[in-house]
Order: sequence, then structure tokens, then C-alpha cells
Amino acid sequence: MKYWNSNRKSCEHVEPREDWKESIELWIDWMEAIGRTEETLRTRWYQIVRFSKIVNKSITDVTEDDLIFYLAGMGTEGRRGVRSCVKVFYQWGMKRGLARCNPTDTFKASWAIHE
Repeated sequence: MKYWNSNRKSCEHVEPREDWKESIELWIDWMEAIGRTEETLRTRWYQIVRFSKIVNKSITDVTEDDLIFYLAGMGTEGRRGVRSCVKVFYQWGMKRGLARCNPTDTFKASWAIHE
């Protein structure tokens, strides 16, 4: 698992679900290969790791309702960033057969970005 600094190695809140680890690692490697900045990699890694922990389901079992529940307590910018992260992660995962559907596909974007 890629860590962004040595302090995070002992922080359970930034460890993904075990069954998400390999997929997250490959996704981060892919984003790095297509030229995403170090800050983007760090942000997206943290967002998808937290999402995996809170949703607490396998990648293939996550639903739109899980995403809505996760985003419900966030402000506008937080929702926008996490929704974008989940959308790109699942687009990538579907192309590689890791997910059957994208929980953001039927999600009303207006709800995600307006309070």
C-alpha cells in the first residue's frame, strides 16, 4: 500500500478495506502514469480509502444509496470532490472488470453540488 508519509502507516482511518487495497493501488499507479500531480494522487487516494472504509462493502456491492449516505454530511466542495473521485475510480474499474456498475451513473449531479 502506498503511503504519503511515514506517520500514516499507523493510522487505521487511512487504511482501505482489505479487498479494495490492490484496486486502489493499481488505480493510483494508473493516475500517476497518465500524469496526475502528486497532490491529486494524495487527495484521490485519501478520498477513495475513506469511502471504502465508511461504505464497508466490496467494490462490486456499492450502490448509489451508499454514495448518497456517504456524501450526506458533507459541504458542497467535499461532495463535489468525493463524487468526482468515486466516478473516476468506478469508470476505471469497470473498464478493467473490477466493477459491474458505477454508483455515480444514476446519481443526480445537482444534489451532489448544491446545498
